[in-house]
Amino acid sequence: MGGEVVLRPEADGAIDALLADVYLHASNCVRAFGDFHVAIGATPGVETALVRLLYDLNYRDFPWSRTRLWMTQECGVAGKGVCWPVLEGTVVAQSGMPAEQAHRIDISAAEPAADYERQLREHLGWRPKGHDRLDLVLAAIDEDGSLPWATQHAADDGALCVTWTGADGQGRTGMTPFVVSACRCVCVLAVGSGVRGALTRLEAALRGGPAAPGQSLRTIGGDVRWYMDYEACPSYCAGGSPDRGVGTSERTG
Repeated sequence: MGGEVVLRPEADGAIDALLADVYLHASNCVRAFGDFHVAIGATPGVETALVRLLYDLNYRDFPWSRTRLWMTQECGVAGKGVCWPVLEGTVVAQSGMPAEQAHRIDISAAEPAADYERQLREHLGWRPKGHDRLDLVLAAIDEDGSLPWATQHAADDGALCVTWTGADGQGRTGMTPFVVSACRCVCVLAVGSGVRGALTRLEAALRGGPAAPGQSLRTIGGDVRWYMDYEACPSYCAGGSPDRGVGTSERTG
């Protein structure tokens, strides 16, 4: 999968493992840098995890006051964003974080990509050289295999944000693979039988088959972690027995 696979029998277990890692990473970054920069792909697949992060007592002391919230992408419908309301109604409204630390992509702006890139450079620029990057990207893979950033954009031109048209014909503005690959940790949730086909195509692409959106997901000096359940993982048979010939690893415990 191009990274570490954290596999659990059921979706709830995969989400629990994901949130435990997010919490630990946030706490470590606050201790090391004084703040935590997280970008979230606000798609339906990640909403359950966000709600649990806010209401689970295990995470009641999550460092929201030291967190800066970013969006990996925004989608436009009739000139209005559909991703920001998800983050605003969950994280921003329920966490108690300062509203000015939550950065939305304003697709009504004349140049939304350039505007968001300026914000990223401004706030990450306060970090010491070499640490001026996102700490964590949190996203879920869609049933069609899409990831919520500009996966088809060339990552070598240094652009942080671009505007593009999605496979559904909808306009999007968001981060480039350049930003994601520079992140310390990318956490992708992939649970349920609905994403099995997408993961099968991704695995085939990584073996030299037809291209798939997620195959370019890599980090430079960071980690990529896929959080899966048995229903989603194409390398497990119906009885839950591992096919050890797939080149991925299972983290247990």
